Amino acid sequence: MVKVTRHEEPTITGRIVSSDDDGVDLDVDGSIERISYAEVAKALVQIEFNRKEN
Repeated sequence: MVKVTRHEEPTITGRIVSSDDDGVDLDVDGSIERISYAEVAKALVQIEFNRKEN
């Protein structure tokens, strides 16, 4: 899980699904959102102690 603060968009929290040289795909509440590294102002890893299984 990561919490991403973007330059021009709201902060988003999601699970990393994949990444490449250009950006990252996050699972945000069941939908995939693509975020380019250029959009990222700050990113923090979020620790999960009790992960909810679907």
